[in-house]
Amino acid sequence: VYGYAAPLQLPLELQYWSGKSWVTNSDDVCTTLSASHFSAGGWTVGTPTLTAGKGKVALTPNASRNVNVCVDLAGADPAGRGSCVAAAHPAMPWLQSKWPPGTEFDNDPVARASFGIFSPEGRKGVYNREMY
Repeated sequence: VYGYAAPLQLPLELQYWSGKSWVTNSDDVCTTLSASHFSAGGWTVGTPTLTAGKGKVALTPNASRNVNVCVDLAGADPAGRGSCVAAAHPAMPWLQSKWPPGTEFDNDPVARASFGIFSPEGRKGVYNREMY
């Protein structure tokens, strides 16, 4: 997620592997996360919302411009396989996966948040054309 106005809204999605691709788990009404489950490099994390497998969490930046945001799903990882360590964890290791740099299905999801930048020119820009 990126933007120039605080707070940034980081999208969340709960997915499962269908055997062919990742699919949003719209039947998940039980998973709950709190702000203390996130590690965000000193940024303020709001209360996450999740409904039918989708939601968002508000991030308010501090002085740093870029930060990796991680959901700590299983607590400290003494082997250093890529998990993050937040203030608390919801003890949901079944939501971990095989994201880099890991080789096992024990890594927490990570996202990148950047504050103070605009969207790329081709996405939401107004089309201007000079006529001679």
